[in-house]
Amino acid sequence: MRRELPGPTAPHSENYLWGVALVVSLTGVIWKAHALQCYTCLEPMSAPLCVTISNCSTDDIVCKTVMYSREEVYPFVGDSTVVKSCAQKCIPSDVDEIGSSRPTFCCNSDLCNLDGAVSIQISYMVMGISASFLCVLLRTGL
Repeated sequence: MRRELPGPTAPHSENYLWGVALVVSLTGVIWKAHALQCYTCLEPMSAPLCVTISNCSTDDIVCKTVMYSREEVYPFVGDSTVVKSCAQKCIPSDVDEIGSSRPTFCCNSDLCNLDGAVSIQISYMVMGISASFLCVLLRTGL
């Protein structure tokens, strides 16, 4: 009597899909529950002194930095003078713009506005790598 072997099946495919759905759901919940943190100083001051950390409201989705020219703000110091804040929206300056006395920088991860420049979004990269690793583990059945 010849015994037939079952064809290729995907026993873990349903578990895999549930795992992916769970990861996506939890990521969304964690993302929404976490308020953005930005460095803030509402009056123009020297950039190295603007290190107050603020928890933004849930409506604020970006950290905003406005740099002032040295001639505009007294006392005239040799470093950059900035105003940093949490914001609901932000329109960054054109990097090729010449003569702008108040360039504006925008970013959207915790404490990303330390130097006034847009930082690399490490948190997105870590979250993506973690999700990929979890999917591989679920797929292999570990």
